[in-house]
Amino acid sequence: MGMDKLYGPCTASGINNSMTTQYLLPKARNLVTGQTVKTQDLTGNRFTLDQRTIAEEQAERLARNMENRTRDPWVGFVEQYTPSQRRG
Repeated sequence: MGMDKLYGPCTASGINNSMTTQYLLPKARNLVTGQTVKTQDLTGNRFTLDQRTIAEEQAERLARNMENRTRDPWVGFVEQYTPSQRRG
């Protein structure tokens, strides 16, 4: 079965290129190792572009929590993304 059968008109990776809504994802990066972690919200809530301040606060909170766990310095940041939509 080819990828066109799995995802229809989408790209081979399953990304629907017609989606234009973008969101913000709070993340934190370890300044020693370079490891990056992101927040996980199992309720499906997303930060819109208008909610940048709230997303940045959550990223900073994530960085502080990771510093407390690892004792390494972490920096919080926000990444803009377009969600993919899988078909099948």
